[in-house]
Amino acid sequence: MHPRKGALGSLLRVKGFVWLAPWGSRQGIAALAGTQFTLKPGSPWAASSNRRTELVCIGRGLDHAAALSALTACLLTEPELAAGAASWSQLWDPFFEVWAAEQRSGVTWVLVLHKNETVPMKVAGGVLERAGFGASVVQPLLTAVYTSGQGNVAHGAEADMLVLASLFAAVGMKAVVKQGSAPQVQHYEGPDGQERTRVEYPDGKVQHYEGPKGRERKVFVKFPDGQVQHYAGPKGEERIVRIVGPEKEVECYEGLAPDERKVRTEYPDGRVEHYEGPDNQERKIRVEYADEKKEHLEGPKGEERVVRTEHPDGRVENFETSPC
Repeated sequence: MHPRKGALGSLLRVKGFVWLAPWGSRQGIAALAGTQFTLKPGSPWAASSNRRTELVCIGRGLDHAAALSALTACLLTEPELAAGAASWSQLWDPFFEVWAAEQRSGVTWVLVLHKNETVPMKVAGGVLERAGFGASVVQPLLTAVYTSGQGNVAHGAEADMLVLASLFAAVGMKAVVKQGSAPQVQHYEGPDGQERTRVEYPDGKVQHYEGPKGRERKVFVKFPDGQVQHYAGPKGEERIVRIVGPEKEVECYEGLAPDERKVRTEYPDGRVEHYEGPDNQERKIRVEYADEKKEHLEGPKGEERVVRTEHPDGRVENFETSPC
């Protein structure tokens, strides 16, 4: 590090943690001793409300007002702050490669979350968001858990995973912390500025991204069982738009992350199921068959019953909707 100039040139020691806009999920640990300055990934933020920057600065002959002004100039402007996390993720991130590599190499523990039918997905999502996970990350993680019954939702230091497990326990969800491994090295291909990125995980899951390195947006995820989740939207606002299942059934979604809701499922045999209702409470309202028969349903999710059937020949059958 070269000798510093300007208002911060008289600093001898700096110690503390920082909130870097492109890294909303983890602290940055800053340290200066003499001419050696380091900024490394730290622990996850305990909650989004705890994100802040706190630095202790020691200098000789330091102009306090000028130093404070220089440090304040590093903060986001009011318009940048108001733009929100989706905009911050597009800011230039000079630490992306180093931080990503350090986090991958340091992963030794994973948290396996088990589905609890009595706990809505939105409640589980609130736990992850309080731990600093972005909305674009929360939705696919929990979709996998609520679809398969369990899944890995976080990885990192053992102490961090145990804290997260306790947060899930507080809302009635079982979470197991066990030794694991980090995702494999990211793969890049394509011309500069238009790289396509692929991240392969030890469990067989593969995530695909598009966009400039450091600002990639997720476009689809392939799972070992053959399921493929497709996404749309800019980085930080990716939302699920379609899930192709192992049997080639296609689930279609609408809405913004993290509240995407299933509106339609298309099956290889030509059958189409239509749904309505908020996320995780979608109820089936209509089934269309390849022969043009239509069934109309009523009732809450899981208890839908057919109340009317329209046949291809024009016949209509109506059914009792309540006991006599």
